Amino acid sequence: MNQANHPDLCWRVEQACLEAWPAAQTIDVNGWLARLSGGPTRRTNSVNPQRHGPRDPTPSLPALAELYSAAGQPLIFRVPTIAEAMDAALDRLGFGPPEAETMTLLAGLTDTAAAAELNDRPDTDWLEARARLSGEDAEASAVFRAMIANLAAPARFAATRSGDGITSIAYGAIRQGLLVIETVATDPAARRRGLARRTVGALMHWGMQSGADGACLQVVADNDAAVKLYRSLGFDRELYRYHYRRPGRGPA
Repeated sequence: MNQANHPDLCWRVEQACLEAWPAAQTIDVNGWLARLSGGPTRRTNSVNPQRHGPRDPTPSLPALAELYSAAGQPLIFRVPTIAEAMDAALDRLGFGPPEAETMTLLAGLTDTAAAAELNDRPDTDWLEARARLSGEDAEASAVFRAMIANLAAPARFAATRSGDGITSIAYGAIRQGLLVIETVATDPAARRRGLARRTVGALMHWGMQSGADGACLQVVADNDAAVKLYRSLGFDRELYRYHYRRPGRGPA
């Protein structure tokens, strides 16, 4: 996709995805969005560009470094490819190589119901299943629970059960008129049974019924199985990618 021809859509999706995974704190530092939550998740512990904000962080680096140091977090920049010239500026500053390249995908919504449980808040079973399926430690689980507490409606938490337990989960939040799909996870022992398809499909049906005009999600580019699943669900339009960069050797 030629991003230059769709800047409004790309930045609309970017904002929706940020809002669907809120940070504990979001601080504007000279036009940069500094997100802070604690824990290991880079998405909510990184510096993000704004559409009409700067692309060269040089003037703001001291303030940003002090902010993240005080929070006990490393300084990490999240770099969407729609923020043109940002990588070049980080290159000049000697930042390290890109980490965790991630795709942003878009899909239309179809009014096809799927059998999965939907709740407007996650119950204990859902949260415990997420921690188990994601392999999170106690700290990461606590950070996630705090993040969910900051997530405003409308949102739905989906679960598919096999036997007595939850084997597939996801949640969706409608932001900027779009359904954002997050936290898709399935028990490895129950994969290839269509459970994730049912779980995500239930959210997409809810999004359609709730007036969303499309769905979006972000997936690590080298997660072939997840990318294949999402493309089969209609997420076949790639809008842009992003990656993370940390301070490296110093200015080039």
